[in-house]
Amino acid sequence: MRELGLAARRTRRRKATTRPGKGRWRAPDRVRRSFAAGGINRRWYGDGTEIATGEGKLYLDSVLDIWSRRILGHGLGVHHDAELGCGALAMAAAIRGTRARGVVFHSDQGSEGGFNRPSQHCFSD
Repeated sequence: MRELGLAARRTRRRKATTRPGKGRWRAPDRVRRSFAAGGINRRWYGDGTEIATGEGKLYLDSVLDIWSRRILGHGLGVHHDAELGCGALAMAAAIRGTRARGVVFHSDQGSEGGFNRPSQHCFSD
């Protein structure tokens, strides 16, 4: 390669899109990095995704039941803020209703995700 003046193309490092929130308080990790659930409506997971379109960026926040792998709620908008995440969580709660009591909600608590709320333990009695 040197004789021909060739060089390998360097791969770009993947840009991290999740940054921890800057506040001192963090919600306790009730899942403890164990993402198995013993049944339906025991653990939910929230995540946000950026979607590039021809007209600009869109943001999708979703809530997934870890056991059934079903998307329970989602929110789509032009701003990745708390309202988008809370809307997805409210949709999930409306779909599962009272069966969602005691569910543990987990998110990566990224600063732009909108799920950085006072508790991961939602709908407690």
